Amino acid sequence: MVRRDLVNSLEIPGGLHAAFELKGQYGELLPWMSKIFEEWLPASGLKMQTTPTFAEYHSNHFLVSDERFELTFYLPVSIL
Repeated sequence: MVRRDLVNSLEIPGGLHAAFELKGQYGELLPWMSKIFEEWLPASGLKMQTTPTFAEYHSNHFLVSDERFELTFYLPVSIL
């Protein structure tokens, strides 16, 4: 018999999050993240919080043959 443990989990605290709908192909996710952190965030008038960012994958580029992803990226923020 193989014993299977629970997958690690983390409870995401509530609060204000900026949500980004991102689509692309393998290799394009990091440039999207750079744009968010280097361009959007400084211009937004918001400040990033220390709680975890997270993504909800609708299509994972590692699990589909066309290597495309669709996800919602959540960035915890607060007003400056």
